[in-house]
Amino acid sequence: MDVIDRLEEGLLAVDTKGNVTLINKSARQMLGLEKEESSQAEIDKLLSQNQEIRPSIKYTKH
Repeated sequence: MDVIDRLEEGLLAVDTKGNVTLINKSARQMLGLEKEESSQAEIDKLLSQNQEIRPSIKYTKH
């Protein structure tokens, strides 16, 4: 995780249920989250709380 946290780009991954399984430091900063808040959070809840950043995030929900 150390290498991922050093990326300047925000990176997050979700499972098939929409739960965040990985989120790096840059993504947490973009979303204004503390590390504890983002662990196993639902992606829809994270993005709905951050309307100003949502238009710049690209994701596909299957």
